[in-house]
Amino acid sequence: MARRGLGNRDRLPRAGKNVTMIPAPRVPLAVRSTPTTRLTSSDTAAIRAVLRDVRPDLANARLEWLGAGLSSIAILAMGAERTVLRFPADAVAAASVEREARLLPLVARHVHVAVPQLTPLPGNPFGPGSFGVYPMLAGTQLTPGQWFRRGLTSDPRIVTTIASVLDGLHAISVPQARQLGVPSLHVWDDGAAIGDDIEREVITALSPADAHAFRRAWAAGFAAAGRTSSRDVFLHGDFSLDHLLIDQRSIVSLIDFGDVVIGDELYDLRYLWDEGGASMARAVQAQRGRPLNDDQEDALRFLTLLEAAGDVLAVGDDDRQREPALRRLLRLVRCSATYRRAGVARIDEPHSTTPIRAEGATTVPGKPTTPTKAIIRKGVKSKAPPRITSSKPNARSSAGPCTLTLDIGGTGLKASVLDRNGAMLHDRVRVPTAYPCSPTGLVAALHELVSPLPVFDRVAVGFPGVVRHGVVRTAPHLITSKGPGTPVDPAMRQAWTGFDLGAALTATLGKATRVINDADLQGLDVAAGTGVEVIVTLGTGFGTAVVRDGVLSTHLEIAQHTFRHNETYDDQLGDMTRKKIGNKRWNRRVRRALDSLDTLIGYDHIFLGGGNTRHLNGDLGPKATIIDPNAGILGGLRLWTQPASLFTTTPPATTPS
Repeated sequence: MARRGLGNRDRLPRAGKNVTMIPAPRVPLAVRSTPTTRLTSSDTAAIRAVLRDVRPDLANARLEWLGAGLSSIAILAMGAERTVLRFPADAVAAASVEREARLLPLVARHVHVAVPQLTPLPGNPFGPGSFGVYPMLAGTQLTPGQWFRRGLTSDPRIVTTIASVLDGLHAISVPQARQLGVPSLHVWDDGAAIGDDIEREVITALSPADAHAFRRAWAAGFAAAGRTSSRDVFLHGDFSLDHLLIDQRSIVSLIDFGDVVIGDELYDLRYLWDEGGASMARAVQAQRGRPLNDDQEDALRFLTLLEAAGDVLAVGDDDRQREPALRRLLRLVRCSATYRRAGVARIDEPHSTTPIRAEGATTVPGKPTTPTKAIIRKGVKSKAPPRITSSKPNARSSAGPCTLTLDIGGTGLKASVLDRNGAMLHDRVRVPTAYPCSPTGLVAALHELVSPLPVFDRVAVGFPGVVRHGVVRTAPHLITSKGPGTPVDPAMRQAWTGFDLGAALTATLGKATRVINDADLQGLDVAAGTGVEVIVTLGTGFGTAVVRDGVLSTHLEIAQHTFRHNETYDDQLGDMTRKKIGNKRWNRRVRRALDSLDTLIGYDHIFLGGGNTRHLNGDLGPKATIIDPNAGILGGLRLWTQPASLFTTTPPATTPS
């Protein structure tokens, strides 16, 4: 479905794509009987009648449907040359046609790929003003999935071209653009302006858990925006992968200038981040000599979430369009760890009903506002809690228990401390896992690892094996002689089997400790709490967890079961195998594994985490979401919301609540 963009404040929400060059069906036009998926005979007759007057060479050309947005349609005329006809449906879209005709010659002088050279012609049969005509550009539109499958998102030449195009666009004189009628976009103010609409029409459609995650992401995004120092530049406004036309492995054309604005330069990166992935956006900015910092990345995550919420608003009550819009929003919200960066303090309570609104706005009955929820305008600092620096341990950001979370892996040990709302009080610390790895050696290494971290009240541990009531049943990676993929050490197997890791860490760290499988720990963080959700970790090995309606199921070591060719999931999909067979073959195996798990479990959604998710390419389907690598850390908070009976065989001692 077409993306919506924020656009100008006097037209929120609105369509971000005046023309989409994607085959029908598309979003219908908000005008009388204008075609939405095909040309009727009366439509064809109306177009031909106009063309006979203004472009007689096209009057008898074969007409083909190209696509539609909320405010325009595109028709392809197959005459002596292929020509695109763009028909606006309202005054705003008609003004955009006139503006583009004036602006595009200037754009062509600044970028080194082809751009449309649009001519406005009178007699628009489907709305006010002129319609646009331009020769169809060279190149092919590809979906984000096709970009991934062809390896374009990581192609250095593609990255260099995109960097050059953005440099050219952002170098266009802002005063000159204003003279040509390009409006200004205050994205953070506009986000605030639709906050009440989002609260009323979007938040109410979410479950309490999803609504809570959305509000946290919203607050964190505005806080990050107040800390960024991006400049205002000329923007394409809809710089998405499907607007970069490809020939072979080169970008040859850039289309759709219907949303050009002047605003924060991050706005032109939001679709690269969303569709091409964080690594692509980072590579482009590094190539431009403007590497992204943490606050800018937080702001981009927020823009992606805001865009998805805008989609839901834009489709209104159209169930056919609302369902996929909500599905995309939920994928982002349910991967809420994506929006939890180190040091972004939380400003709302768990399951808070505090609405999204600007400071001073009218309070909705029954929904108290909080004074820290000030809207961030460009250059104005947030009134939200200050950013916590990562250079040293920090004081608590809120009252209540702080949780030390330990993520034990076959190749690394990681730790951080979370406040009661899930914010990291210190950057994650990491050391390699040393081998041979005895239980006492591991406990000592963890004790040393957490020494620089802030004070904590309780401990949550993710362990790479089967654990029951804190006691290790299996530890497939830690029992090897020199690390994963090396022979099993019988002495290590004996030492780990039956080892009470929970009790050992409680004694060493002096705080109550809960231990579960590492994939289960990630599952607790990202699961939305509706239906059957599977979490897969792709790291040293292959980890799995199953959550049903928010309740963690008994852990199954699927990784140790036969997958194919008499080898286990671990054997076929572990990191050593990936390095041996290459990412292309490994990706194919991952897809087979997802299909196998779907057949076995019949999941409603699957989340993919772990360090090797960065090697995944292509579209994994609507039921799959790649989660933040910090989810193993951030799940520690929710571990302490689970029943105590899962972690101890005796009455639990009093612990902080």
